[in-house]
Amino acid sequence: MLNYLSKWMPKLYTSRLFTKMLSLFKRIVRFVGYNYFSSLIEYKNDRMRDIGEFNMKMFYKNLILVFLSVALLISCASPRDLDEEKALEEKFHQREPEQDKLYIDADPQSTEVTITLYYKHEVADFLVPEIREVHKDKQSLEQLVVEEYLKGPKDFEKLMIMPPDVQVLDVTRKTDTIFVNLNEAFKEDIDLNTIPGKQNISEEDMDAELMKMKRLSVYSIVNSLTDIEGGLEVKFLVENRQPTYEDIGAQEIARDIGIESTTPMAAIGRDKDFILSPSRSVEYVLKAMTGTPNYDIVYKFLASKTSDGEDIPSIEEFKRTMDAADISLETDDDPIDEEEIKSDGNTAYVKAHFIIKHGDAKREDIEDEVFTVIRENGIWKLILPNIFYGLRK
Repeated sequence: MLNYLSKWMPKLYTSRLFTKMLSLFKRIVRFVGYNYFSSLIEYKNDRMRDIGEFNMKMFYKNLILVFLSVALLISCASPRDLDEEKALEEKFHQREPEQDKLYIDADPQSTEVTITLYYKHEVADFLVPEIREVHKDKQSLEQLVVEEYLKGPKDFEKLMIMPPDVQVLDVTRKTDTIFVNLNEAFKEDIDLNTIPGKQNISEEDMDAELMKMKRLSVYSIVNSLTDIEGGLEVKFLVENRQPTYEDIGAQEIARDIGIESTTPMAAIGRDKDFILSPSRSVEYVLKAMTGTPNYDIVYKFLASKTSDGEDIPSIEEFKRTMDAADISLETDDDPIDEEEIKSDGNTAYVKAHFIIKHGDAKREDIEDEVFTVIRENGIWKLILPNIFYGLRK
């Protein structure tokens, strides 16, 4: 019988039947033990040792009998029943699939976001957008925008106008106001020598140009941040203190809103008037053709393809052709009559008036000339106009 038990005992150990029998065995042991100790208390002291020895022998006999009875009951179970019990046990204790578990990452991974930054156009005193895909870590989206802006533009024909060594200390947001905290360098002037066309500004015009560029610098950050969502305003701090307009050289902004430049700076909202529009691109071309034409500026505002889809000529060929045409333009202060941007947001039609002056003194009054303007890399550029004789096929 012992051999039989040793054969099946490993299998029986995990069965529910064995568990139940073991529980029953424990109850019987407690019952027998309780009766044994109760009987000891009932005897007198002079007979306790003899009775104790007798009952101790009876206790062990009963204990062996109970164990053999339990083993006999367990041995009656068939191997098939034992296998079924084992299968049920394994199924009950089966591990939960990994894919059903929910893990919480205490250190979130970076996510990719799309932001729009506004930089100065290379030659025009207006802002142009640069769309950028960046990775956002733990910082706020507002702080990420300022940090990316201070890295400078990645595209050609765009400039960051900012005093040297400007650093962002922190950017916070309370409801619809974004607080941009910059270091003391933000109070310094912008280096005009880094801006094309500003290197030779006269002394008498220097202060006005510096204030103009600082205003554009401020709105480059404001328009970048307010592009996140509508209705936002930006308030600037310098080393955690609220500066005046004069402190940072932004007297032009104070003048625009009609307050003293010594007033502490208030929150500033988005202003699309500082963003290059299709009409302004056309106006830059017309003004650059006035008097002695500046073909370098004109070429900056020409689209890379003609209306037929062909590449425009190189800047050298363009200059040679225009010199051979021997024309210039004459415009008034406001040559733009109308602007219409198509629903796709990437094409516009601008209607303008001007006078073409030929080398032989002939003049042509042009009315309602329509220019097709397309958006290339965020910049509005003209498809080669009819006025550029010899370049259209």
